[in-house]
Amino acid sequence: TRAPEHVILAFGVRDAQQAARPDAAARPTPFLLTTRWAALLGRGGGAAAATQPDGGVARVGPEAFAHNLTAMVDIVEAVGAEPVVFVFPQPVPWPPDGYREAAIKAGGGAYLAMPELPRSAFFAEDPIHLTPEGHALLAGHLSEALARAAGGADPHITE
Repeated sequence: TRAPEHVILAFGVRDAQQAARPDAAARPTPFLLTTRWAALLGRGGGAAAATQPDGGVARVGPEAFAHNLTAMVDIVEAVGAEPVVFVFPQPVPWPPDGYREAAIKAGGGAYLAMPELPRSAFFAEDPIHLTPEGHALLAGHLSEALARAAGGADPHITE
């Protein structure tokens, strides 16, 4: 088997989502609260972690995100591959303050600035996820960048 030359790390939408509490504060729901009896009694667990689009705190803040991404970049480099880090596109102004900067810092020369995708590349009823056509557009951008790398050119698109 051949080891990969490049490993793509696309940081996600969920990290910056607003929630009732940060992911680090989440605790497993006690077993009894996961049963049908608890649900029937209205005592089921897990509602506090729901996404809150109009407030709350980031599920993973920019500092923790930077730490996590740096650890992933270090692992990729330790196995002899080149990391390629990019911000997964969204149809709204993205990412929130601090996350792009954290990705650039953690990724260093591995940061890949992606072009914005049109709104039509995302599902109308689920604007976080790409349509098949949106995935094809994203794959095309990544393919071009990796082809440049295979040819000895810098694979990283700059803004």
